[in-house]
Amino acid sequence: MIVEKHLTYKTIKTPKTNRREVLNVAINLIDLMQQQKRIKEIRDQKHKIMLMLKDELKTTNNLISNFENILPQAKIRKEKEKKQIKIITKKQVITEGPSKIDSLHQELFNLKSKLDNI
Repeated sequence: MIVEKHLTYKTIKTPKTNRREVLNVAINLIDLMQQQKRIKEIRDQKHKIMLMLKDELKTTNNLISNFENILPQAKIRKEKEKKQIKIITKKQVITEGPSKIDSLHQELFNLKSKLDNI
C-alpha cells in the first residue's frame, strides 16, 4: 500500500447532518432507479401492444380485401342529367291539348269501365 507523505485531515463539524444528506441522496437515487425501471416496463408493454395492434390491423386489412373480392362487382351508373323544366304559359296549355296526366286518367277510367262490364 502506498502511503502519501502529505496527508491532510479535515474535521467535520456536523457529521449527523452530512450522513442524513448522504442517506437522503441514496434514497432519492433508489427512487429514481425504481421509476426508471417502471418506465422501461411501460415502454416494453407499449411495444408489445403496438406489435399486437399491427398484427390485428394486418389481419383486418386481409379480411377486408377478401370480403371485397367475394362481393359481386357492381357497375356504377352515372346520374342522368336532370331535365330542365320548361315554364308553360297559359297560351301554350290551351294549344297543346290534353296533358299526359289527363290522358292517363282517361285510360284509367276506360279500364275501370271495361272491368265493370265484365
